[in-house]
Amino acid sequence: MKLDQDLASFKVEQDEITKYEEVLKAKNEALRQKLRETFLINQQLAEELASLQKQLADQINQGEVAKTASR
Repeated sequence: MKLDQDLASFKVEQDEITKYEEVLKAKNEALRQKLRETFLINQQLAEELASLQKQLADQINQGEVAKTASR
């Protein structure tokens, strides 16, 4: 019957959609994990950069103090 064929086609399509949804969920989770890792690395690099900038600023300021003191 036509209804039985339609139902069978519907179930096949529904199964395919469910499989595709699972694939998308897995890709989404992998992407979220990669974004978390990237965020943490960026935070660490930002902290390192701030530390290096402070060290350089301190060295520059010490050099200026030394120049002023020797005058």
